[in-house]
Amino acid sequence: MEFDLVIFDEASQITVPEAIGAIARARAVVVVGDSKQMPPSRRVGTQTAAEEEFDDSGDEEIVEDQESILSECELARVPTLSLSWHYRSQDEALIAFSNRAYYDGGLSSFPTPSLLSSTTGVQFVPVDGQFIRTSSRDTVDMGRGVVAGKGTNPVEARAVVDTVASLLAAENAPTIGIVTFNEQQRLLIEDLLRAYDDPNINAAMDENAMGRAMCSSSRRSSRCRGRARRRAVLSRVL
Repeated sequence: MEFDLVIFDEASQITVPEAIGAIARARAVVVVGDSKQMPPSRRVGTQTAAEEEFDDSGDEEIVEDQESILSECELARVPTLSLSWHYRSQDEALIAFSNRAYYDGGLSSFPTPSLLSSTTGVQFVPVDGQFIRTSSRDTVDMGRGVVAGKGTNPVEARAVVDTVASLLAAENAPTIGIVTFNEQQRLLIEDLLRAYDDPNINAAMDENAMGRAMCSSSRRSSRCRGRARRRAVLSRVL
């Protein structure tokens, strides 16, 4: 099988072995991606990708970076075309730091729709939580059959759930994306959400609903990638 054109989107996350077969069968290739993003990575060991996705053992992770097809194209000096317009941030402040620190101010972003609004942008919510290290055997009973173990921050997970419940209780409830820095925290938050027994949360998490109103993702998974959400809740875990 041959292709007239092969297009790789999110190429910064595609490894060379994953791409080489399609490239060999293409008359032309377009590689689209952002080299400023984190490279693809994998856990060192014998686990398959599926096993990694659902592994909540909490074992100490050893993660190594891999070369992406995008970085290889850059090294090979393949002709490039840069896109400069950024339109996805409702508040310009969300892209301002990246534009200054990583893109040398080269991005053209749209002005904030309402400079006087207090309901857009980034909000930092500190919590007095403690991370249960992966070497620890400590557990925390969260109630309703939910137990927090190693690799989690129980207080922060509870704060995320309370925030989600508050957002979904509003008259015009937003769609929500929850992002955590590891898989253990993601699973704990999902367990707490299910145990919350709130009809708004249950409806938002309904797998059978078209356009599921809430998604959760960890650093190693991509459940929320490509999904537009009005509110994003980031749990740093540490």
